[in-house]
Amino acid sequence: MKRDVLPVIILLLLFGCASNKPNLSVSFLQSSAKPYEGDRVTLSVNVANTGSADAADFTLEVLVNNVSLSTQVLTLQPNTNQTVNFSWFPYSGGEYDIVARADASNLISDASAGKQSSMHISVLPAEESNIFSVLPNGRLQNVGVINITANGISEVYNYLPTVQELQTQILVFLRPYIRNFKEVQIGTEDYIGGQHAIAIFVKGAASPQQLSSILSSFIMTQTSLNSTVQHKTLNGQDVSIVTSDGLPAPVCIWRDKGMLKLTILSDLVTYETCDSAFGTFDSSYADAPLSMGSELVREVPINTTLLGTTLHLSNLTNTTVEEYGAVFEDNEGFYGFYVTKEPSIITNSTCFGRIVNRSSMQVCETPPVNSTWAAAQRNVGNYSLACLGTPKTSTLTVGVEGKTIDLCFYLDYPGEEGKWMSILDLLHQARCEFSDNFSCLSYEFSNASLKLNLTQNTGKTVVLNALGCSSQPNVSAASFQLPQPVTLPSNSSVMQTLQCYDNNGGIIQATYTYFDTKLYLNYSVEGSSESKVIVGNLTIRKI
Repeated sequence: MKRDVLPVIILLLLFGCASNKPNLSVSFLQSSAKPYEGDRVTLSVNVANTGSADAADFTLEVLVNNVSLSTQVLTLQPNTNQTVNFSWFPYSGGEYDIVARADASNLISDASAGKQSSMHISVLPAEESNIFSVLPNGRLQNVGVINITANGISEVYNYLPTVQELQTQILVFLRPYIRNFKEVQIGTEDYIGGQHAIAIFVKGAASPQQLSSILSSFIMTQTSLNSTVQHKTLNGQDVSIVTSDGLPAPVCIWRDKGMLKLTILSDLVTYETCDSAFGTFDSSYADAPLSMGSELVREVPINTTLLGTTLHLSNLTNTTVEEYGAVFEDNEGFYGFYVTKEPSIITNSTCFGRIVNRSSMQVCETPPVNSTWAAAQRNVGNYSLACLGTPKTSTLTVGVEGKTIDLCFYLDYPGEEGKWMSILDLLHQARCEFSDNFSCLSYEFSNASLKLNLTQNTGKTVVLNALGCSSQPNVSAASFQLPQPVTLPSNSSVMQTLQCYDNNGGIIQATYTYFDTKLYLNYSVEGSSESKVIVGNLTIRKI
């Protein structure tokens, strides 16, 4: 009898244990949507437990191209199921294999093919579009385009040709997010009637809901003014709208074919809301502003990382001025160039550096003595090119200097080579000037001293009481009292040696490029007890 019962007990124990285990399975809920890069993709996974025991604290994991995206710890009672959603922002267009797996280590239930499910998703690349296509048509005065790549230095782009009150807000708001985006493009338009518009295109993982919430919080923090966010469907697009007393007009934010787009329309009475403005503009109109500056864009000859570019077109209703610049870096230094195109007549063609010949072209190169930057400039036809380079170390290297020159050589534009004017000539002309018929016959700065040959042509004999050289604000001429008064007849001169002081009151020991400062002269007419102070301008150039 016992022999007959024992096998039955063993079978019951075996079958009883098998039936009291959880049995897990997973499956994807397929979506017919074709996402673009940067879009939010919701991956819905259904997990079921068809066993007769609880599946406690098991892990559900989703992988994208064999890289873990996210995990969740779940518990399912017998004969129940649960749908779990995972958010995924594909960084680039391409083909992706998605896998969901439950209890991969088989700690809760036995291994089975049903515990894993897979699907394939094709992600479309972002479609490039003209940034001006989302802004109103109109007669333009200024157009600006700023491109910032993922490695961009946002401080470089403190220039926006549109309304001043938006500059700080937009750039400060964008700065923390620049490095998380693949590219940021800012387009600005100034209209003849005084209206302004800004468009921002972002290539990267961001949703309108997310960005509008962040922007609203940022505005309230910066201005202490209330800000509201609305979500609407306009012309088939889901649009987030940020409204605040701290903004001149509502901000419209939406995603379109892989790009996050944002517009601000300032003082455009016809388009006071996103509802009235959205989707009403003729995109063909947008081709004109960009085509005007396209000829300025050139490939550079050095192997560097592009940090960003800026294009500006101004005075579009009169004489068009086109400007284009770009910033780069490599392991040795930072480089930039700036190109302008405008009819110009150069009256001063002096080069305060050396003329360098390369590739049958010439460039005026001005590397300042003991400085950590190099500069070069060319004129070709109606184009003016300025190129700058600075090393990442404390000493200017031959490599950085050579790449700086190469920028100006290889940015080849149509037209004959022009005459030279150094960059500092354009900005800081050497000068020594006074009023009241006082002037400088000669001046020289060396060995921490200024040697000044001063003359006067007042028609009277004067007495010089004080003479000073300082960049300090609100300085008094009394601070530079001469050891003894100097009598100076009309049409005569006197040589004086004095020290110059910087903004902090320190003595200027030397200059390797230039410095601008003020000259203070206290004088009186001989025989008179009344004195007068005049202020002159001094610019010392070393290159």
